[in-house]
Amino acid sequence: MFGDRDAVVLIVVRYDNNDLKFHSTTGAFSPQQFFEYLQGAFDTLLAEGRAGQPKMMTIGLHCRIIGKPGRFQALKRFVEYISSKPAGQVWITRRVDIAEHWRSKYPYQKGKR
Repeated sequence: MFGDRDAVVLIVVRYDNNDLKFHSTTGAFSPQQFFEYLQGAFDTLLAEGRAGQPKMMTIGLHCRIIGKPGRFQALKRFVEYISSKPAGQVWITRRVDIAEHWRSKYPYQKGKR
């Protein structure tokens, strides 16, 4: 997959934006609460990005959890919400695409961080 490249791009996984909240030991977590949590996190990160500090948001999803019809509606609403933002402000993509973008923008230089 990486060919002869020497470096690995590590994309951090955050557990706060994760559908495991539906299995929390602190009680029930509704689809509406999940949507509102993601929306709040997104709005905060977007505001920081607009202020000159670009951010990345990842959402941990598991088919057996988010795949339930009622739960999936929260994810659908969230994708519709972020898709409604002006062009060029939000990049909805896969982690591999982010890694490739990083590699092309900041090529690995042996001995440098």
